[in-house]
Amino acid sequence: MAGELEKLEANLGGVADMRRQPDAVFIIDLKKEQLAVREARRLGLPVVALVDTNCDPDEADYVIPGNDDAIRSCGLIARVVADAVEAGKQKVTAQELATAAARAAAAAEQAAASDNGASAAAAEEAEPAAEAAPAEPVETAETAAPETADAPAAEEVQQ
Repeated sequence: MAGELEKLEANLGGVADMRRQPDAVFIIDLKKEQLAVREARRLGLPVVALVDTNCDPDEADYVIPGNDDAIRSCGLIARVVADAVEAGKQKVTAQELATAAARAAAAAEQAAASDNGASAAAAEEAEPAAEAAPAEPVETAETAAPETADAPAAEEVQQ
């Protein structure tokens, strides 16, 4: 009985601590994790999956082609996806995004109210450019911090 409890805690312990439903599900082997795919579909969660040639890519919303049988391949893909999620969380918060959208809308309304003509059309054209421009410089592969021994090279990820 204690062994079963330890197994359940090891496999499902993280789920018990969750305060809200996740935004997406990342699955390494679609064939082996059919239950997780069905549960994600039932909850309406998008499925991001590492898909091998023996899996149906239609079961995943976002397909990452790769070898789901090799441990190193799975580890590399999982690490890169986890790093990308963490980097995305650090870039822009929801509040910053809402503030930028409110500023762009206010600028468009001001321009439309002041000129009611040609300036309004110019403001509408400038609004998408203002939304597309990042508030802070974007980190690229050239400007990023040098790799550590733990981090994979960009060339390894693309191969």
